[in-house]
Amino acid sequence: MAHEQESQNLTPDKIIENMGSVLGGLGSFVETTERIITSLHLIAKSVQSMEEDGSLSRLAEFLQKVEQVQVGHADDSRREARQRRDNDHV
Repeated sequence: MAHEQESQNLTPDKIIENMGSVLGGLGSFVETTERIITSLHLIAKSVQSMEEDGSLSRLAEFLQKVEQVQVGHADDSRREARQRRDNDHV
């Protein structure tokens, strides 16, 4: 019975309104997708430019050094914590 009532509520105006909503949502999705693709394209152009002028490799070296320093600090922190724990048990 509920199905029959739903069928009766589906007028041509309702169907067109619902289709309009679906198409509006699809249009928003396409616009968002276009913006994402444009952004990715600009990022790729920037990376290509950095590769050509050598700044990309300098950035990679810098990031590698930063990572090594962070790992060193983490190792130092673990070592200090272990020493404190060992000293507390003595």
